[in-house]
Amino acid sequence: MSVKRISLIIPAAFILCSFLPARNTITTSNFKTIYQRTNCSLTGNESAIEQYNKGEILLKKEDYTGALPFYEEAVKIDPRFLPAWTRMGLCFYHTDQPDLAVEAYNKSLEIDSKDFTSLMAIPVVYEGQKKYDAAIDAYQNILDLYPSYPEVYYAQGRVYTYYKLDLKNGLIDMCKAYNLYTTMNSSSAETAEKTIDYIYEKMKDNGQQDLFFKILTDNKYVLK
Repeated sequence: MSVKRISLIIPAAFILCSFLPARNTITTSNFKTIYQRTNCSLTGNESAIEQYNKGEILLKKEDYTGALPFYEEAVKIDPRFLPAWTRMGLCFYHTDQPDLAVEAYNKSLEIDSKDFTSLMAIPVVYEGQKKYDAAIDAYQNILDLYPSYPEVYYAQGRVYTYYKLDLKNGLIDMCKAYNLYTTMNSSSAETAEKTIDYIYEKMKDNGQQDLFFKILTDNKYVLK
C-alpha cells in the first residue's frame, strides 16, 4: 500500500470509531453516566431513548437510511439529546446529504461546544465536498480547544499535503503529530513519519531541501 493511501484512510477510520458506542443501547438509569462529559441538559426521556435505541440497532447493521428517522424522532422529543444529533450527522453523511450532516453536527455543538465527535466530523464532511479551506478552518477550531490531539494535526497536515499541495504547512503539522504520537508511544507515529518522508521527496524535487530541514529543526523533529 502506498504512503499516500495509508495517509488518506487513517482519519476516516478514526472518525468511524468515534461514532461507535461502547454499548448499543442506553437506559434511563445509565443515560447520564454514558454522556456525562457533555454539557447538555439531559432529561432521560423514555420515549426519546426508545427511538434512539431503535436507531442504534439499524446503525449497527450500517442501515443509515433506516436508522435516520429514529434519531430524528428522538431529537423531536428531546431537542437537547446530543448523541442523537451526532448519529443524525453520521446518517446524513452516509446517505450523501453532507449539508444536513454539518447542520446536525452544529446542532450538537450548540448543546456542547466542545463535543469532540462533532468537531472532528465536520472537517471530514468538508473534505468529502472538496471544501478544503473550510476543512482547515474546522480543524483549527478543534486545535484551539484541544491543542494536544495528534489526530487533528495529522488530519490537517494531510489536507495541506495532499489536497492543497501546501507542503510547508503540511510538514509543520506532521511534525507536531509525530512528536505527540511519539510522546504517547503510539504506533501512529510511523504513519506520520511516512508522510514526512513523502513530503521530503516532493520538497527535494522542488529544490526545497533547506526549508524542509529548517522546519524539522524548528519543530524539534529528530531524524532517524
